[in-house]
Amino acid sequence: MEIDIFITILLFVFTLVYPKSKRLAAVFFIFMWLLWGFNTFNGDYIAYEDTFLSPDFSSSPEFGYLLLNSIVGCFTSSYQVFLALMSLGILFVMYRISSKYSPYPALFALIYFLIFLMEFVFNRNYIVTTIFLCALLTFSQTENNKYFIVLVLLGCTVHSFCFLYIFFLPCISCKLISLKKNLFYLLIVSIAIIITFNIVLPYLGSYIVEKVSHYQSEEGVTNSSYALIIIVILSLYAYHYSKVSDKELPTIMKCIYNINIFALVFVSVFYFIPYAASRFMRLLFVLDLLFLTFILSKVQGKRKIVISLLFIIFICVVLAFFMKSTFPYTVIPLYKCNLIFGNDYYVPSL
Repeated sequence: MEIDIFITILLFVFTLVYPKSKRLAAVFFIFMWLLWGFNTFNGDYIAYEDTFLSPDFSSSPEFGYLLLNSIVGCFTSSYQVFLALMSLGILFVMYRISSKYSPYPALFALIYFLIFLMEFVFNRNYIVTTIFLCALLTFSQTENNKYFIVLVLLGCTVHSFCFLYIFFLPCISCKLISLKKNLFYLLIVSIAIIITFNIVLPYLGSYIVEKVSHYQSEEGVTNSSYALIIIVILSLYAYHYSKVSDKELPTIMKCIYNINIFALVFVSVFYFIPYAASRFMRLLFVLDLLFLTFILSKVQGKRKIVISLLFIIFICVVLAFFMKSTFPYTVIPLYKCNLIFGNDYYVPSL
């Protein structure tokens, strides 16, 4: 058995025994970094390597990611070094936030790892998710949403999809919001989004139009849209069933609850850009994973059993969404192509 597979199995077993261990969570995230930071091939590796070696600021307004590549490129010509540094920063932030706000940090790391296996190839998406988490964390500590706005705009320079997160500004609050009281706002935003895609979009420039067209599909609302709606309903129901009072929720958890409420407005976006659902799903998965592990720690008896079942359903829905036929470009090269655990020659085939 390969050493990296053996370590994976070992970590799984120990996590199930010690789900609250912060040290075990740290080991899990270090292991993820060793797999990701020293990976030498995946489905997007060559494309990101080309961007690092030849960043073209004239071809994209997402200059933040290009600038990051250029800054690191001043000190090294190796994309491998850039990948190791970038993945270290992302996973360190993820560990710090999960160990602070999830009462089950090792369990969080384990569930996060299952999705990480198939999602690590999306460098820019991981950076944007990390920036958004930092934005929530900053607000929870300062209660000033100006920092949230600045960080979201910074995320837009890495991935243009991050612009949609501006609509979550009303969610960034120290209080839980009511779906009934904000129904009018949700309706207005939905109409605004529909008008934007039908009337305003053609006037925003060829780059934006091409970017949106790239993510559009003729299928309408896709399975990822339904999966996202399901996990939103599961998370909201889990909170209300738990009977946990809003006074017991840290500010960041209140923000996550509010985001789940406002996530329903994105149904209108999913109709025009179905692929947007999968992008947003990647963020909401991390947020709700934090949220559900926190809620799970606050209940006992029958409620704990029910919340645990909801949590299992949540995991199954997310896994069903992420489980695609991309293993030859994600999971397999992650284990086979690594400078530490063995760098085998590998040619993917579907």
